[in-house]
Amino acid sequence: MFALIEFIVILIAALIFVLSNQQSSCDISLFGLYTFRNEPVYVISLVSFTLGIIVSIPFFLFFIFKKKSKGGTEIKRRKKDEVEEPTTAPQSQD
Repeated sequence: MFALIEFIVILIAALIFVLSNQQSSCDISLFGLYTFRNEPVYVISLVSFTLGIIVSIPFFLFFIFKKKSKGGTEIKRRKKDEVEEPTTAPQSQD
């Protein structure tokens, strides 16, 4: 239920952003090769946000897989150490 409310709030915020920036426009140049003229600001920001998410997905997946593989070897190492050397509590010398 919380996810639905969160989605609705984000959707309303995006709608307010789009409606308040409909009249604002600017030119965008793609590496000097092509220039988009009079593009709305909300379109530019939504496209750049989407491209940022797409570019970050491979990095996110790399770190997730790296963390999972590192975690699996750590568990195996702990089990191996426990089998070889049982843990004993040090005795106090009072």
